[in-house]
Amino acid sequence: KKLFFLKKNCFIKKKLLNQYSKYNKNYKSIFQIFVNKIDFKKSDEYKKKICELNKHGITTRGHKNIEELNFYFNGLLKLYKDMKKKGYLSQKKLPIKLRSDTIGDEIGVFLGPDGEIVKAEDKFRGTHRFALAKILKLKYVYINIRAIDLNFAKKKIFKNISFEDNETKISKEIKLFLKRYE
Repeated sequence: KKLFFLKKNCFIKKKLLNQYSKYNKNYKSIFQIFVNKIDFKKSDEYKKKICELNKHGITTRGHKNIEELNFYFNGLLKLYKDMKKKGYLSQKKLPIKLRSDTIGDEIGVFLGPDGEIVKAEDKFRGTHRFALAKILKLKYVYINIRAIDLNFAKKKIFKNISFEDNETKISKEIKLFLKRYE
């Protein structure tokens, strides 16, 4: 697993969580389905995926036909019921048949310039689960910190070490720091 450090200007376009639904169709669609109670086939994400199928013959998630797409959305309905009953379970705690095939597939986030948690875009995973956790008002979720603002890292993580230190020492300092976010 790799951790990236981002320059401060990468966070200029960061989205406030209360504006995330305006920015992300997948996040918005979960609210359409579970809060507004619309059929998933009328959600923005489903419509977008249908357009992808018609144009490219495959969706960005790899669905090759409407049956696969419907199966995926029905899985979101099951996920909602499961999270409502059991809360947010980490990938490690899920039954093997329900685990993601991607290691570390938790809600992808970045640590911003002030150490704030910034929801990463869809390609960094967990957008549907993040939205469901918000809807269900879950207090705890598992996150995967994908990147840290470089200036924040220099001030908070690397203040006691230099970049000449060996990789083991640097790795240890990062792990100690990230324990604060567990």
